[in-house]
Amino acid sequence: MVEEGEGKFNFNVDNPPVNPITGSPIISWYKPGQTWTGQFGNLATTVDECRAELVGAYLMDDQKLLALLGFTTETETTAEDSGFSILDA
Repeated sequence: MVEEGEGKFNFNVDNPPVNPITGSPIISWYKPGQTWTGQFGNLATTVDECRAELVGAYLMDDQKLLALLGFTTETETTAEDSGFSILDA
């Protein structure tokens, strides 16, 4: 969520999105000129890498996603070949 300029937001500030952790509307966002890297410094890259790994692990056995990439239960390589299922976690 970003405040792009004086009174200009990339979201509805009068009806802001809900924080998925608290269930309450968000109360903070990036102000003009602030960036992810600028706010979190050296930690930003580490968090991005962790997030990418987690998304990959979560999606690696999604049958519909794999089918979009050409992998189905009829192809030589399937989701089961990953050795991991989100249902096992």
